[in-house]
Amino acid sequence: MKKTVVTRTHSEAPLAVEMINITKKFGPLYANKNVNLKIKKGEIHALLGENGAGKSTIMSILFGMYSADEGKIKINGKEVEIKDPNDANDLKIGMVHQHFKLVDIFPVLDNIIMGREIAKCHFLEDAKKRREKNVTRLYVISGLLRAYEHFDELMDIVKKAKTPTSVLVDLYNKFHLTSSQTDALLATPLSELTVLRREALKREAKKLRDSVINEGTKKESLPSRLWWKFVFSLARFADWFNRKTHNVDRAKAAFEITAIAKKYGLEIDLDTPIEECTVGMQQRTEILKMLYRDSDILIFDEPTAVLTPQEIDSLLQIMRNLKAEGKTIIFITHKLNEIMAVADRVTILRRGEVIGTVNTKNTTAAQLSDMMVGRHVNLTVKKTNKAAGKAVLKVRNLTMFDKHKQKNVVQSANFDVRAGEIVTIAGIDGNGQRELIYGITGLKNPVKGSINFLTNTLKPGNIKQRNYLGMSHIPEDRHKHGLVLDYRLDQNLVLRDFQDKRFAKYGFILNENIRKHANKLISEHDIRSSEGAKSSARSMSGGNQQKAIIARELNRKPKFLVAVQPTRGVDVGAIEQIHKRIVAERDRGVGVLLVSYELDEVFSLSDRILVMYEGEIVGEFDPKKTTRQELGLYMSGAKRNYQFHEEAN
Repeated sequence: MKKTVVTRTHSEAPLAVEMINITKKFGPLYANKNVNLKIKKGEIHALLGENGAGKSTIMSILFGMYSADEGKIKINGKEVEIKDPNDANDLKIGMVHQHFKLVDIFPVLDNIIMGREIAKCHFLEDAKKRREKNVTRLYVISGLLRAYEHFDELMDIVKKAKTPTSVLVDLYNKFHLTSSQTDALLATPLSELTVLRREALKREAKKLRDSVINEGTKKESLPSRLWWKFVFSLARFADWFNRKTHNVDRAKAAFEITAIAKKYGLEIDLDTPIEECTVGMQQRTEILKMLYRDSDILIFDEPTAVLTPQEIDSLLQIMRNLKAEGKTIIFITHKLNEIMAVADRVTILRRGEVIGTVNTKNTTAAQLSDMMVGRHVNLTVKKTNKAAGKAVLKVRNLTMFDKHKQKNVVQSANFDVRAGEIVTIAGIDGNGQRELIYGITGLKNPVKGSINFLTNTLKPGNIKQRNYLGMSHIPEDRHKHGLVLDYRLDQNLVLRDFQDKRFAKYGFILNENIRKHANKLISEHDIRSSEGAKSSARSMSGGNQQKAIIARELNRKPKFLVAVQPTRGVDVGAIEQIHKRIVAERDRGVGVLLVSYELDEVFSLSDRILVMYEGEIVGEFDPKKTTRQELGLYMSGAKRNYQFHEEAN
């Protein structure tokens, strides 16, 4: 397809970022091909493209997560080499990733200051600087490598590399480590031993030690064992020293962060553990991490994909505030209305190449959509009027308890879902929707109540029973509940059915049949990855991971479908196809329970709408006979009017 390059005149302004002829390949696939990108100082610049278009990759190169195969980068007019995120931070570049990089058990404050702690005494300032450069972590990694056969080669990599990130990249490329083995080290900040618990260090070390770099590994020699004793002794001493001296000046750090939070409207409780924060609060933590490091160039990768409409409005206002302070913002999103609301300019990518850059004031959402996917996209859902059948799911007095909040987060829920209808649970995030779905799908056990599916009473926590009876589930968290990230794509596409006679015989997996099945789904659902069916799920873009889950769940021909935010993080072209497939399931006679925080999606797909507020169902609506304003009153708790009437069999 011929590319349409849009040019226009605009006032010249200093460039904060210039990326020139950037090319990046993963295997035979071009993630970015001769990408040229110019970001002006003090603007909000959006990156728009389909899933797998290369948006996150080009920003990961700018942030030092990847190295470009070709091309160069200029920051504020000066050519720079960004080898890792530490270099990016030194250049005042920060990034909020689509999947947050936070330690769940740590409070907000520790997550923000990690690696940038304020020392109480000058004696520790040099050590602090060394930790910021990850020197300690480099020693730990070199210790890990001593256990292996190719000692000289491995140590050569360590000596040549300036940072732990480049060590891991080199190890990944040279010895074909799985991404889980490298991520095991990246997931926990090993550079900060004074913060890291000793046992956590041992666990992370063991993950790499127990992994297989090559077929033959030799038993550790005495010098290697002595080295390990030294490494862990160092960790124990660092923990002890931190506890005794109270090295980190938490009060001063909290004062500075509070001032930043007030300035930008990012107020948050610094003592709350991340695992108890809402998604919106976790995102605020990530933004504060950037601002605490005095970043001037802020990258937001799909920041609204998991937010409620209220949180989205708040984030967009925060972006405007940051722009007013002179910050430069790069905004990756699929949502055209958000681009039109806040972006000054937008660059469109398709299959790794730049299609064009336009001023938002000179274009429309429809034109951007056509440029992004190369065709006209129609997001109007066409549904035929269809009488629903008998109830396939009956929920009675379902009550769910939350151990963190120490209260019932779902209170005596009663409703039915009938064959051939789409029932949508609407409401502001955090009002019990997640726990309700956990109870129905068996991910958590209810305190009381019953769930009847196709005349069968479902056993609490019995996912296998639900699978056998024909329940499919598109989960909210695709990483935690939807995929095994270190499995190949073809393996993930048969996770529910690997024991089926099509894919296994006499206890042996039929890999060729699985590959053929996977290739069929990849073609039908346009799932893009670097190596097709052989790609690891972790290496795929978020949108293509979502398409893989939807392909797997719908291909099973379910009798009941639970879909939680099914279009989260996917482009408009994919949204169009997903909506069509869900409606097709409804027309086939499948009962569909949908959870969505997108009101457009709620109104376009639903046959009935149930509103949840503070764990209770407070209203039931026909989308053709209600308005957004009325729905909003029930979502905010201003009105309640729900009386469940059980239908006669």
